[in-house]
Amino acid sequence: MRLKNTSPFPQLDARAILQLVKYMKTLIELYDNRPLENVLATDTFQPETTVFLCPSDITESKPQHKSINDYFRHRGLATHAVFVTTNLLDAKSVINSLRFITAQYPDCALDITGGNETALFACGLFCSEEDLPVFTYSRRNNCFFNIRHADFADRLPCRIHYSIQDLFLMAGARLQEGRDSNQDLVLHQDQFPGFYELYLAFRRNWPDHISYLQQISQPRHNEAATLHAQGHWQVHGSQGRHLQADPDLLQNLAKLGFIRNLDISPQQEVEFDFVDEASRFWLRDVGSFLEVYVWDVCRRSGLFTDLRCSTVVNWDGLPPKDAVTNEIDVMAVRGIKPLLLSCKACPVKTEAVNELAILRDRFGGQMASAAVITTYPCRAVTRRRAMELGMDIIDRSDLQEGRLLQRLKRLTELPY
Repeated sequence: MRLKNTSPFPQLDARAILQLVKYMKTLIELYDNRPLENVLATDTFQPETTVFLCPSDITESKPQHKSINDYFRHRGLATHAVFVTTNLLDAKSVINSLRFITAQYPDCALDITGGNETALFACGLFCSEEDLPVFTYSRRNNCFFNIRHADFADRLPCRIHYSIQDLFLMAGARLQEGRDSNQDLVLHQDQFPGFYELYLAFRRNWPDHISYLQQISQPRHNEAATLHAQGHWQVHGSQGRHLQADPDLLQNLAKLGFIRNLDISPQQEVEFDFVDEASRFWLRDVGSFLEVYVWDVCRRSGLFTDLRCSTVVNWDGLPPKDAVTNEIDVMAVRGIKPLLLSCKACPVKTEAVNELAILRDRFGGQMASAAVITTYPCRAVTRRRAMELGMDIIDRSDLQEGRLLQRLKRLTELPY
């Protein structure tokens, strides 16, 4: 699903436009580890130059410079990024850097959305002596605010709409196709509610049912995987377990359109064909039903400007086999607000919560939301850890009582 592009500017009067041209030739940004806060003002005001005050490891990193400039080109901006070394933990260093920048770029304004407390304190001291326009962005109100001499930014609503690819690029990563292609998802989207209902009906033995389907659809004699599945009524699973076909489940899968040519013979043989590769994958993976169901709920809600299932983050831009990657089960964007969802058809451990929190911070920090969705009840210790990290747990009770969409809306609330 792709976003609809809209202009970042609301209607401005002539005076505001003149102020915009006068002050926004250069934008000063306090470099932040949260990439969204580094680029939002540039995306909105589109200055000729954005100067980042940043530590030495950033100013010396050519890949980082290329990444940000590539992002600006991707967004269609003519903005050029400049990196100035400073110690963001030393107020005197920050003030000296601001003096240097304002001397080089007199028509500039300062965005104090990012940065640490020391840097913000230094900016306050500097601006008490200089008539430098200063503004900030408010997450709560989703608009910019004039702090001092920045009338052009006074209560200016943020109308930016990001795509998932935008979020990846601003974080210095690349979007890589995951296990599910969006084309397959759209093709099967009407089947996903029924797929989830089928899971609910067979929930108690779902892992065994999936294991059975895995066993009878294994490639034989080093052959390539095919869509054909065939096997005995009862097969041997791992650890000596016996797995048995369930005719009701198979017939329902055929009715849903995931399998065809189903034949259950009197000789206790089962034979069928998967409709396509996507169906084969979903019926051989124990947790896929939840991922595609959550994706479908997000799609039907109409809340999101971009949405993907099984998204792989390639941090190096290298070929998949050589790259450092992470996978996000479901990722969505509402305006500028990223939403990261981890789907678990098993009890949730604190490690999964910690991992998702790291990814959330890389993509949006305090502007992003994240939740773990599980088909099991959540332990109190795990829920407590999620609360400490500012994350949600959506567990079995929420799913059974139909609260999933309500929880997703709450996670992505916008003031407009």
